[in-house]
Amino acid sequence: MVSASWQDGATPLEDVILIFKGFSSSLMQPTNPDPDVPVLPPQAKIVSIDRLASPYTPEHPTYLDQNLSWASFQVAYLKEIEAI
Repeated sequence: MVSASWQDGATPLEDVILIFKGFSSSLMQPTNPDPDVPVLPPQAKIVSIDRLASPYTPEHPTYLDQNLSWASFQVAYLKEIEAI
């Protein structure tokens, strides 16, 4: 799950995105059904990343990692890829 924020003119905006097997879906606003349309605008900044175990259950999520920065996520992801 990715938390992001950005400015739309003077209006601060935020969103929470769930990503599963390469597909993204907003949990806070409608998501375009076309997978080629980005869920976040280019100016969005990632605030934090939570890694969850599958299957995802909103009532009782199982967290693998919480509140990772983008840099921390990249390091953790690279370690997992190298271990495969």
